[in-house]
Amino acid sequence: MSTPRLTVSGLAKTYGNSPVLQDAAFEVVAGEIHALVGQNGSGKSTLVKILTGYHGADPGGAVHVDGHRLTLPARPADLRRLGVSVVHQDLGLNAGDSVVDNICVGSWPRHPLTRLIDRRRAARQARDALERIGEDVALDALVGDLPIADQVSVAIARGVRNLPAGGGLAVFDESTRALPPDSLGHFHALTRALAAQGTGVLLVSHNLDEVLDLADRVTVLRGGRVVEAGLPTGGLDAAGLTRLILGHTLDAAAATARPAPEGADEVFLRQAGGGTLTDLSVRLAAGEIVGVTGLTGAGHEDLPALLTGARSARAGGELRIGDTTLDLAGLTPRRALAAGVHVVPADRGRHGLALELSIEDNIALARLRRGRLRPLTRRAHRTDAATVIEELGVRPPLPDALIRTLSGGNQQKVLIGRALLGSPRLLVLHEPTQAVDVGARRDIHTAIRRHASSGTPVLVIASDPAELVELCDRIVLVHDGRGRELTGGRTVEAVLDGIYQPATPQGAIHHGN
Repeated sequence: MSTPRLTVSGLAKTYGNSPVLQDAAFEVVAGEIHALVGQNGSGKSTLVKILTGYHGADPGGAVHVDGHRLTLPARPADLRRLGVSVVHQDLGLNAGDSVVDNICVGSWPRHPLTRLIDRRRAARQARDALERIGEDVALDALVGDLPIADQVSVAIARGVRNLPAGGGLAVFDESTRALPPDSLGHFHALTRALAAQGTGVLLVSHNLDEVLDLADRVTVLRGGRVVEAGLPTGGLDAAGLTRLILGHTLDAAAATARPAPEGADEVFLRQAGGGTLTDLSVRLAAGEIVGVTGLTGAGHEDLPALLTGARSARAGGELRIGDTTLDLAGLTPRRALAAGVHVVPADRGRHGLALELSIEDNIALARLRRGRLRPLTRRAHRTDAATVIEELGVRPPLPDALIRTLSGGNQQKVLIGRALLGSPRLLVLHEPTQAVDVGARRDIHTAIRRHASSGTPVLVIASDPAELVELCDRIVLVHDGRGRELTGGRTVEAVLDGIYQPATPQGAIHHGN
């Protein structure tokens, strides 16, 4: 066995009287990519936060990096000294700063006499870090102006800058969560190259296909305990890994027909220009779930902002819900809500939830935003919260729990459950299961199908072809701002083929069964 880069032994964490991590132990060896997986609430996030210095640990456990004990709670200076780097969710880059600033932030080189930042040395270190992973990015470019692939390179270069040559530990904490599908191959290539140099890589991911494709071994957490440590991925498939994560088989959801109730609304959307989306027409029958997808920048990402009135459709467009017609050029958020358009944004932390408020208070905010004049009683607030908690399976099932204390999957359940309250006439979901575990994904899909079966039309804008194939009745592909429906066989391969090719003159992309 190769030299251990990371050794975790007897690690535990207790909040109050509740143990969330118990006796965790595993190793990451030199030159391997080691995945860490588990449901939201399994203790995985707590373990990573201990390793990266966000939390302390209960007495008795130990963490060693390249044979040196890491004092807990870990300090940034100690992590740098021992050669531990972290690439966070959403890459953690500042779009308004240069490449050099992003790579060197937090540990600037300083002049030995004046202690002022040494910009020349900083530029050299940034260039060296990029060269180490075989990349060449303009050092003075603003990160926000770079293509996604170059942003990935900058984030990884920042991570490896303080790693010893051929050593250390790189932690990728859901680092591909917000990446478009066409950038994943670049990320995976850089990660493999880093491991090939002898660095140990700890990959934390909910994406089981990514884990099986990229990782050499996997450690599985369930219920706060390690149930498999260092299991080789060679003989695993997604079904087997799912069984380990859940402790049971995840039965496939039945794709049953959803007949539309009498009197339910039909929805028609016509978008003729707004941002990068130039030509899209979608008709949703009552109770139908329609997916929309495309490559990054194709234009489909503009739909949530257009349908809430947050962005104007400059060239016109309309949204018809039953007998209500909305002009997208003049739509405001208040009008959209009044018409029954409920939108779940992709970024729940920035645009969806108040992290410092409770589950109950976050759900009550939705009632206020929808313009209800008569104040709701505390009992009504509590009833709404209990409904969301029960229907979506939110854990812990406590209305007073602060949103920031919930796992990502349970935060997403609160966000979607809140949107389902009040009988929406159109439900718009942007990346509804981004970075949630397989169990939470199943719960969310079940709730979406349940509400669709009551007649609610659902529009799902997502980048994951597998999710769209599993959840949706129809799929619309957007290419260069133009939307065309996928006809014929609905498979992941057909979706991927469709988003990479221009629409046909007939207006449909056909794949036979």
